[in-house]
Amino acid sequence: MPSAEHAVATDDKVRNYLLDPHHPNNGGKADQFTRYGFSRDRHGDLAAALRMHAIMNEVIARSTSRHGEKFVVRCHLVTPDGRSPCRTSVWMINPGTTIPRLITAY
Repeated sequence: MPSAEHAVATDDKVRNYLLDPHHPNNGGKADQFTRYGFSRDRHGDLAAALRMHAIMNEVIARSTSRHGEKFVVRCHLVTPDGRSPCRTSVWMINPGTTIPRLITAY
């Protein structure tokens, strides 16, 4: 993925979406990530792991829309408990920018 080393996983996206067990639209993602030792209190750990995920793994799908260029990255995610499950992260580079931002992960 272009500029993967500069990818951004915002605190809001990670803490208040991916790691919020009460978020109405996260489809159980919080349970999935906390199972591997991630937590809302230390949401920066998941943000850092997702940025590394974008750098270390292959893009398995790429598409372009009016919203920008979307990249789907899949496989090993380094976790606090030492496991390395195969997970998927989705990133977007908006028109006029060069920095990928996290859309979701599962």
